This record gives sequence, C-alpha cells and structure tokens, in this order.
Amino acid sequence: MASAVPDVLEDAGGISSRHEAPDDASGATEPASRAHPVPTPTGPRATISSSKGGCWSSSSSTSDDSDVSALSLEELLTLLAKFQQGLLYLLIDVDQQIAAAAKPQRRTLKRQIKELKMLVTPALPRELGPLFSRKAALYLPIPDRVAVLGQLLLPNPALESIRDGALDREQVRIAVRSLYQTRLDARGVGTVVGFPGMGKTYLLRLLLESQAASTPALVGDAEMESWWRSLPVFVISFNGITSASSEDLALAEFGPTVPGVVRLLHSEMMQTDGSPDFSAFRADVLRLLEAGELAVSILLQLSSYVLETRCRRRMASTDGFVALLLADELVQLSRVSPPSPLRRRRLKRRQSGRTSSPPPASSSSSGPPSRPDARGTLPALTSSDLMPGIGGPAALPFDPAPVSHAAKAALSELCAFANCFCLRLCVSSLSEGFIQRQMATPSGSVRVRIGPLWLVDDARVASAVDRALVARGRGFQVTSQSGVASVLPTEVVGVCLGVLAGGHPRAAVVLINSIEASRDGEPFVGNFLSKLDPDQLSLAASSIDILCAHPIVVAVGLLGYEVDPKRPVCGDMLWDQVYAHGALTRGVLHRADGRTSSSASRSSANHTPTYGTRLSVAFLLEALKRKAASSSRIGPAVDVLLPVATIADEDLYAALQDVRATLETGDAPMAWERFVFSALTAVSQARRLCSLHLSSLVRDGQPQPSLRGSSLTQLFPASPPYVGGTAWLEAAQVDASRAFRDVRRFNDVAELLAKDDEDLLDSVWQANKPNFPAVDGVVFFRCTHCDIEPGPRHGELVAVMLQLKHREKTNLRRDIIHSAVSAAEAFSSSSAGPSWSRRSAFVVLSRRALPPQRQGDVAEAVSTPVLVVDETGLKAIFGPGLHALVRSSAVAFGTQVVDLTCGRFRKGLV
Repeated sequence: MASAVPDVLEDAGGISSRHEAPDDASGATEPASRAHPVPTPTGPRATISSSKGGCWSSSSSTSDDSDVSALSLEELLTLLAKFQQGLLYLLIDVDQQIAAAAKPQRRTLKRQIKELKMLVTPALPRELGPLFSRKAALYLPIPDRVAVLGQLLLPNPALESIRDGALDREQVRIAVRSLYQTRLDARGVGTVVGFPGMGKTYLLRLLLESQAASTPALVGDAEMESWWRSLPVFVISFNGITSASSEDLALAEFGPTVPGVVRLLHSEMMQTDGSPDFSAFRADVLRLLEAGELAVSILLQLSSYVLETRCRRRMASTDGFVALLLADELVQLSRVSPPSPLRRRRLKRRQSGRTSSPPPASSSSSGPPSRPDARGTLPALTSSDLMPGIGGPAALPFDPAPVSHAAKAALSELCAFANCFCLRLCVSSLSEGFIQRQMATPSGSVRVRIGPLWLVDDARVASAVDRALVARGRGFQVTSQSGVASVLPTEVVGVCLGVLAGGHPRAAVVLINSIEASRDGEPFVGNFLSKLDPDQLSLAASSIDILCAHPIVVAVGLLGYEVDPKRPVCGDMLWDQVYAHGALTRGVLHRADGRTSSSASRSSANHTPTYGTRLSVAFLLEALKRKAASSSRIGPAVDVLLPVATIADEDLYAALQDVRATLETGDAPMAWERFVFSALTAVSQARRLCSLHLSSLVRDGQPQPSLRGSSLTQLFPASPPYVGGTAWLEAAQVDASRAFRDVRRFNDVAELLAKDDEDLLDSVWQANKPNFPAVDGVVFFRCTHCDIEPGPRHGELVAVMLQLKHREKTNLRRDIIHSAVSAAEAFSSSSAGPSWSRRSAFVVLSRRALPPQRQGDVAEAVSTPVLVVDETGLKAIFGPGLHALVRSSAVAFGTQVVDLTCGRFRKGLV
C-alpha cells in the first residue's frame, strides 16, 4: 500500500509513458485549433458515482444518458476533474488489505482520463495545453507540488540566514488555528498586513510548506492537524516571477477577476523547472482575448476544473471552505503603468462589441456553486461600480496612489470568486486601509487575521548574528578611552544588531552581510551606513522619502504613538500610506508587550487588536544621511535670543544629526553623555510636533497623558526601588510640549540660575566641566498645576538636575544619595530668588539595568526628590525609536569589527 501511493500520485495526470503528451503538453495528437467545438467522442461511455469520502469512481456503460458526445466543454471538464480527483485520492482511502483490488479501478480511471483529454484539449487554444500535462503542479504529489508553487512565494531577500524553526512552527500554528476557528464563516477573508520586508510573503510560504512538512506542525491538536493536512492550497502572486504589469490592467478590462484567474491557471500548469514562463503566458492569453479567440468563461471553467481536481470535499459541502487560496501582494496591481494608447484603442474596439449577460442564479445550499457567465461575472458580486470592465476602456483603472481602483476591484472580485468556489482567500497587503475598504463593501466580507509576523523578532536576528560571527571568525572590539581593548560576547552583539535592525528583516540581512564585508579594524556602524542603500531594502526607498519629507512622521515614530490610518498626514496623504510604504511599523502587539496576546487576531472577526508603532533605526539613519548630503545645514539658522515659536519642524532633523554623531564617538561613556543631551533635545521637538498635530496620544494601546500636564514620574519613570523624596514628584504637572532648541553649556550653578526663564526653558544645559560636582546637566519645565506642598507653584520653573551613569555597577549611597544631596545644596545656595529646594529634583539616567534594592532605601536616606531611571525605563524618556540605540549602544558606540583568527587574538592578547 505505502509503495503504491506515490505511484498513483506520480501518474495522476492519467497519461502513461507510451501515451505521453506531445511537446506542447496539450494531450492532442495534432495541432489544436483555437476555440473549436468539442469533437464527437469515439471512446467508451462513462458514468460517475459518488463513493465514500467524496472520492469518485467510474465504470463502463452503454447508457445513452451517459454518452459523452453530447457533453459541452464545461461538462467534459467537470467529468475530467472528478476522474482526476478519483485518481489522485484513490489509494489514500483504500485499506492496505485490498490495495491490489484498486489497481483495475486505477487503470480504468487513467484510460478514461486519457480519452477525455483527447476530447478536451483540441477545443482549447494550444497555450492552455500545459494545464493537462501530467508534469503540471495540478497533478503532482503534495511535496513536489509545494516545491513548484513555492517558486511563487520567494521572500526578498531569501532570508535563510534568519530562519528559526521554532518561531516558524509557532507562526504556522497560530495562523492555522485562526483559519480553523473561522472555517464555517463563508464571508471570511484571511489577511496579513505589514510593511515591505516584514515577512508577509514568508508567512504565506510557511503555510504552504507546512502542507509537506515531515513532522506535525500543529502538535497538540490532532483534529486541527488532520483538517489542515487535508486542505488543498492554491497560490497566486502579483510579485516575483508573476509580478504585476500593465498587461494585468488590460486583462482586467475583460473582468477584474481575470488577472487572478490567469495566475491560478499558470501556477497549476507550472512544472519543476519553472516552465511555462508567466510573462509569455499572460501575453498569449491577452492576445487571445483581444482577438476574440478565447472567452473569459473558458478561463473560469478551467479554474473550476483546477479546483475540483484538487478539492477532496465537494464544493456543495456546507461545513466550511474546502480549500485555501493564497494571494500575495495583490496591491502591486495598483503600482503599474496603464496600458499603451494602442492597446487601449484595441480594448475600446473590443469593448464596443461586448454585451453584458445577466448573472446566473445564486447557488443553493444543496447544489453545486453557480457558474460564472460568459463575461466572468460571479453571482456573489452585484455591485457594478467595482468592475472597471463595465465602463469600457475610458474607465481603465490607473491611479498613482498606493491603492487604486484596479487593485480594489480585483480584491472584491477575488473575494466573490473565492466565495463562489468555497475557498478561503488569504491576502497579504502593505496597506491596512486596502483591507478595510474591502471589508466595507456590500459583499459583507469579514476579516480574519491569520497571525503575527515574527520575522521581525529581535531574537531571530540575534541568533543569526551569533551564527555569522562564529562561522566567519569575526568579533566586535570596543576600545575605551584608556586604551584597554576588549571583544564583546557574540550574544551581546547579536542582541544589539537585532535591535539596530529596527524590526526590518532586510535591514537585518544587510547588517549580517556588513559583518563579512567589514575590514579588520574598520568602524562597524560607519561601514553599515555606507552599505544601507535603499535599493537593497526594496520599497524602503519610498519609506525614506517619507521620513525625509515629513518631520511629523519621524516624531510619531520616535515616540511610538499610534495614529488612526484614516487620518491625513498632510494634503491627500493618509497615515495608512505611511504604514503601507514602511516608513513606520504598525503591528499587533505580542504577548511580551503585556497588553495583548500575539495570537489575539486568531479568534473572532470582531476582535479589535492592540497596535504598536515602531520606527526602524536603520531607516532613520539612512534618512539623516540623505538629509545631510542634500544640505550642509538642515533647517533654518536658530538665534538663541528668538522666542520658542520660531522653532521649525525641520529642526528635528538637526537634533537627530547630533544624535547620529554620537554613534561615531570612540569612548563609550563620552558617547553616552553626548547621546543623552542630544536625544533629550530631539525628543522634546518630537513631543512639540505631536502636541500640535495629534488630537490624542496613544502608545502600545494605552492612552497617554497630555504633554501639557505630565508629572516628572511620567517623564522620568524610575524603577520602584529608586524613588525618593516628596510626593510632589507625582502630583505636580509640567508642560512637556515645549521644545528644547539646542544643547548649551554652563560654567556654574549661580551663572545658570541667573538667566531668565525663557533662556532656561529654551535649551538642554550641560556642565562645562567633565568633573562638575554631582550634576552633568539640567533641564527646566514650567509648572502647569500643583495642589500639594511643598512643591512648585503654577507658572514657576521646575529644575531637573541630571546625572548620567554608564558604569556597569552603581553604588547607591556614593553614586546617588551623596550626589543628590550635593546637587540640592548647590541649587539652594546659588540663587537669591525663590527657593529651589521645593521645585528641583535629582534624576539619574543609567544605561545599565540596576539591581533591585529595598524600596525604602532612597526615600529614607535623603529628603531631596530623587528619581533613578535605568535601562528599562529609558524607553519612556527617549521613546521607542531612540531607545533602540540605547539597547544597541554596546555595538553602536565606537565599535569595530576584528578578525579573531589573527595571531594576537589566538594568543589571548586581548
């Protein structure tokens, strides 16, 4: 039995070696004419009867009712599909003890398939003949079929270096469970939304590959595993080797579903060597349609034949969908140029002779699905305004916007097509809005999110970096100011580069490749930036254009705020387009975020996910590089005496340029200090922009307080064991929407406090001496509300004295408590005005995570308000965008790639 199954599947085309199809694979014995009538059959008559499990068997008959000479092409294809299905699944359902008894039945099926093909293929254009070759994907056993269809779902780049088997299996499990739980909802449309390179195609490929996996992909649920293994999967793609072109828009003139149907037929006729070529096949079909030698109804009948051949359960079944249709990058259809004027005139002439046929009656629950009419109109689609072909070539869909009428109409028609044939359509998209618009159509589609995109997982990149360093014998060396050299552990480097990739798999691949390309002793970050060509990141070029042109997009990304995709950025540009282009990452939060589960999208269609926003550090750095190259000075000149209102939006780029400069500082502690002051400036300007342009602030699914009424504990969220002093730290509210223009120096506290309020509020103040006692810098805020004493009064300034820690170990009493007392005394004794003791706080910013202490230590030891923020709390201060640089600072600050195979490393001299 086991040995017989592959034999059956290998010959599932039904043509034995001595009856092999001719070179054109049409199965005809002579050149096929185009659109010929079905010839009178000369073979035996046949009947069909249902058998257990939905399979079909055949037998010879002399009944006049079964005379195939009276059958139409559609009826012949239906009969052929049932015979092909019976042959494909014959021995799967046959008990091993009676396997030998099935051989005559198999021979009969193969003979009848051969004879039916000899009737069908002469009635079709030669270009459609490869669909009936026994080597076509349609008839291959599942492992070979998956390999062939996998050619349509190739991630760019291949991303083999960052594959992770465990994460991949979990992605498949979540996606399949989501499909399984919604299998009875005929309106469901599976969706995968993400920016370019986020892993949409990769997830669809994982679903396809899981069909042929040698080990169970869904351990723990045998029923779901069995259901998934029995589910046929079909694939179409508008990217890669079947990428969209203007010819698809011409095809869409004959019906919005035609570009998808042409791809479905091509994918099922593909062979292991990738033939036939899709571009040639698409051009041939378009030529035949334009010449009137092929009708859309024939294409749809062939699609029905394809689906009925592979679908084990009958399409009249009422227990859910019977197959999966993966449609990758459909939105690419809207990014192509319109057909040429000559083709448009030809289409117009062709359209003038076309008349519409009324749609057939809808299918009943007990009968087979209704067939499309000659024009390809499906019964599930009744809104003519979604069909560009109805209006003639003058309405040819083309729109330079990311989502145009062509792609929307094709998606709606594909949904109708899938519903007609009981398929679950799964669409990958760059645009959230593209999907939402389909959900709002009269078709009543219901969205089914089929899982998270974990290709952006930092741990996956870290593991890949670790493997790359070991395989290439390279390491990352940090040289401190004292000249002592050290090599970072590979796991530290892996984590840092995973963060620096900013959630973009293609950037991660460039990072890994930069390790190999870096010369011994060359600064890594500089080399990486030189390698980060937007062309290497596919559609990232448009993402970087958006970051360069719209400071508010950068601001939102830096602070991680979530913005409604339907809201405008400026003019006609929506936030949905920002997310679609990949300038920002907008994705459902994972369980690690503590807000929602990574599998939250798996259940009901009514579930509202929680989104998070991220800014790719790699994209940000590339945008700054481009801004620097285009202008020697970004933004208008800033006079320190001008009021704050003169701060321009473009000044955010100048502040971020200072942040970028810290990445090339050789000494890590010095780089950390420069980074903090520059980052505080940039973040304040980002807050200003967000306060002006956003009506509400939401981060990681949680509403944020108004920037004009934030407490110091919200601006500087300390770890609970490191909070001390009075209660006004939490009660007093300050205005955090005002931007710092720059970083300025001060020589002593008395000089600083002698300045007027506007001067103090305008800048981040840095101590001019490296060994300045207790304080490294100061920032000022204006109090907007406080109802507790002691504490600041409304309108007064609040001083935040900063101390920056880079060392790995911090002594609580020496490094924090003593410094806090000294700083408070300096402020109290240096001003003749109102006392600063009730309106100043001491804030420590530590790049390292601090050890837990008893919560009362700081509060009991000092009366001065103290907040100690370690690495875990810096995200709230700098925003998730710049916090990525904090987390990757071990590599980002003054690191160079070295060859660990050279003599000095082998001898242990470092």
